Amino acid sequence: MVESIEAHAEKITALDVSLDVSKIATGSRDGTMIIWCLETGRRIAGPLKQDRSVLSVRFSPAGDRLASAVSDYSIHVWSICNDACLSATRVPTTDPACSLAWSSDGYHLFAGCHRGSILCFDVSGLAQVVAKWNGRPHFDSVSTLCLSNNGKFIISASSSECSVKIWDVHTRSEITSLQHDSEVLDAEISSDDCHLVSGTKEGRIYIWNLRNLLPTSYFFHSLTACMIPSFHADSHPILTEIDNEAYVSWKKGELVSTEDILSSEIERSSTPSHYQLANRALVRARLQQWDGALDDAQASLSITPSLVARLAKSIAQSGQNRHDSGIEALMMYLKAVIKGRKTSST
Repeated sequence: MVESIEAHAEKITALDVSLDVSKIATGSRDGTMIIWCLETGRRIAGPLKQDRSVLSVRFSPAGDRLASAVSDYSIHVWSICNDACLSATRVPTTDPACSLAWSSDGYHLFAGCHRGSILCFDVSGLAQVVAKWNGRPHFDSVSTLCLSNNGKFIISASSSECSVKIWDVHTRSEITSLQHDSEVLDAEISSDDCHLVSGTKEGRIYIWNLRNLLPTSYFFHSLTACMIPSFHADSHPILTEIDNEAYVSWKKGELVSTEDILSSEIERSSTPSHYQLANRALVRARLQQWDGALDDAQASLSITPSLVARLAKSIAQSGQNRHDSGIEALMMYLKAVIKGRKTSST
């Protein structure tokens, strides 16, 4: 044992570790929550006080906020830096939330409820429920809720049922149900979204390869113009889509590796998508491979005109010292987009 902390006066009912593995959040039956430094065991924030027992705590992806679900049907979002309650609401059903999950962009919070319902809140205005699953996804308490890192699917499980259900986040329709030999007590998705691990009441662990169970489209990140995963395409227009492996490599700044991954994808596909070609064009432009970048951009545009391919083409032409051609091509495309939007709105 590395560290033992006397955390609360009553039993601990909720626990979470931040994504950067620097902080621990604990919640207790006495209604208090405390944030701890994982390395030193020192208290960072709290105690944050609520009226009833804490059922679930979850750090936001950035680790600067903490969501909590309480047995009095309330959900709170707290600022870790100053212990302030940023927003609070009551679950608009007669059952308290007992499991929580954040979207990767930190704008939405999912709640699994005691009587089997699943809700999604807009965290910027927590009182607003932006999505609700039809009927009762489960017949009993939703004890496990976990969102894929690309925000495209979510898993749920009830400790009284022998299955894990996988849902499309946007349509809220069930994609598949994974059957187990006994009741499922917990389940988690791997960081690359490719595997699901579940544990049952009888002590068995199941490891599922999700690539064999879900369509390929569920393993792509939809990126906005800010190059962050998008949850709602209407509010954050999609710039491009990229496979998870390439996305992780790109985020690490490993451009050569990213180009290799994209090239392998393109070679394996008989009909590469315009996104794959445009993504490689951008990476090659970053590597100053101007000719290859231009070839990819033009090939992408020949399939489907897109802003990301126009950007890649403009950068490549500028890199070839054809600045005027690149800027002119990009401006013509932007004018056409603006004109099309004006026409569609009238």
